Amino acid sequence: MNKVGFIGVGIMGKSMVRNLMKAGFELHIYARTKSKVEDVIGEGAQFHESIKDCVQDCDAVITIVGFPQDVEEVYFDEGNILDSAKEGAYLIDMTTTSPQIAEKIYAEGTKRGFHVMDAPVTGGDTGAKAGTLSILVGGEKEDYEACMPLFEAMGTNINYQGKAGCGQHCKLANQIMIAGTLSGVCEALTYAKEQGIQIIGDIPIYVAFDSADAWAAPELFQFDEENNPIRVAGCPPDAFAKTGQLWGNPLYNWEYHQKTGYAWWIQRIRYCFQRYDVVRIDHFRGFDEYYAIPYGESTAENGTWMPGPGMKLFQAIEKELGRPEIIAEDLGFLTESVLQMLKESGFPGMKVLQFAFDPSGESVYLPHRYSENCVVYTGTHDNDTTRGWYRTLDKESRDFAKEYMGVSRLDDDTLTWDFMRLAMGSAAQLCVTPIQDILGIDGSGRINMPSTLGGNWTWQMEKGAFDKKIVHKLYRMTQLYGRLNEQIKKQPEPGMENLKCKEKRVGKNKKLRKE
Repeated sequence: MNKVGFIGVGIMGKSMVRNLMKAGFELHIYARTKSKVEDVIGEGAQFHESIKDCVQDCDAVITIVGFPQDVEEVYFDEGNILDSAKEGAYLIDMTTTSPQIAEKIYAEGTKRGFHVMDAPVTGGDTGAKAGTLSILVGGEKEDYEACMPLFEAMGTNINYQGKAGCGQHCKLANQIMIAGTLSGVCEALTYAKEQGIQIIGDIPIYVAFDSADAWAAPELFQFDEENNPIRVAGCPPDAFAKTGQLWGNPLYNWEYHQKTGYAWWIQRIRYCFQRYDVVRIDHFRGFDEYYAIPYGESTAENGTWMPGPGMKLFQAIEKELGRPEIIAEDLGFLTESVLQMLKESGFPGMKVLQFAFDPSGESVYLPHRYSENCVVYTGTHDNDTTRGWYRTLDKESRDFAKEYMGVSRLDDDTLTWDFMRLAMGSAAQLCVTPIQDILGIDGSGRINMPSTLGGNWTWQMEKGAFDKKIVHKLYRMTQLYGRLNEQIKKQPEPGMENLKCKEKRVGKNKKLRKE
């Protein structure tokens, strides 16, 4: 098996084509618009003007198209795969579609002497790029085994599920499981709110290309006539990333959003506040200006800044929802227009202590420069833990931190609490501390490394790590700096409610001592 036909060279398909070529397969591709696949043609894929020409001499044909109707079109309409592929070819549909369509293709294909499989995938565009997709295969087992080299070029978790249609059934079960998990999260949030715990919900400015929103309402995004992105999101090159950050998210068609009165965004924010008390919007700068990178670029170097909706969006939200509690993620390089938008919105911005200790003493993240209308973080999910960060600081920055905090030394085992104290003692209206900092965990507890794939979001807190001693210490610090909410104040101090009183002799007098 060497020659592979590929139909559906979109966000995911293009990366899958590249990985198949890296594995040594000869790729023949079909796309409605040749200009959209010029990059993979330049890398070695052979382009054909029709499905018939693409598949007729191929040993295997892979399809990953948009919707169930698109699957039926490429397999059953005029010039289709079943009429054009050579006898004995392996036909693999990797689109997420219905089990019934998979069974229909299998029934018709086997009549004609083809080896037919349904093989939907999970892992999104990032998994497609990295070649780490999960692939769920239905069909004959011997066909599955024969195509294993193809699957291994595109994924790492490859599973045979059973007869035709079982791959799609398994994908459906996976989606049900995800929905059930989300339902459980919602129940947990409801319970927390009933106990007086406020929840901050973190939402990204963008959605994924393979999200339900992008599929159901392509008019909301900068898509071409085939619903492929014209431009995608990211950040330009800077000191942290020489070629910039290529996120790959589809960009919004802000003209269309304005015509609808920003209805989709209002609906999105309204739903968030059904679940959360406060919403933090990531990449706030992108509403003023957003960085647009031509679709198909391999880096973020050739992007341009384009105007966003600015205050028009937030005025529309306020008109419909009042003044919701929103935190603006305003980190990074901020222009005067962004700062003005933040001021007009009235939203609190973010202050991160780990950004504060520039020995020049000019950092805006130093606590004495905070206004009340901000939220201070010791660190965020994109940072190292405070303990891990401090270990990597140069001597000059460490010395400045100690001088600023008025201490001669910061002990490795307790320094996270010193920084927590600095944050809690600031004027910021809200203080957020990652659990890793409360537990004093080093860099092994880091959650995420921006612009990297694999190994992120894997850390989990061990059972019993958050003990009564830590609870009491945190309670006291929160109390000391006036950050206990009213409902918590009414409850017994943690660690004291279960203590029993026993009569003991102390010295010459009888007194009650708590043990």
